[in-house]
Amino acid sequence: RLLGHKFPQRTMEWFQEVKKWAENRQITLLAKGGPTFLFGTPPPYVIPFGDPGMATAGSGDLLSGILGALLAQGLTADDAALFGASLHGLAGEKAA
Repeated sequence: RLLGHKFPQRTMEWFQEVKKWAENRQITLLAKGGPTFLFGTPPPYVIPFGDPGMATAGSGDLLSGILGALLAQGLTADDAALFGASLHGLAGEKAA
């Protein structure tokens, strides 16, 4: 949606377009899903942790809270996203 057109699935075209979009704006972008992708300071990361049960209302809110807490402690956006999304996914696996 951010790119202005819809991709039917996460393809190499999607990956390249999102990477370029984040780099052009010099932002950290976390694309939640199975798996989660982190675009920011190169290289992009793939965060393989998580469980399908996490695709429910409130899961993204929890991730936002984790990221906000890490940022408030002084982590960079990239470090907070990498650590926070990994922690979030591992917690989801443990809960499942």
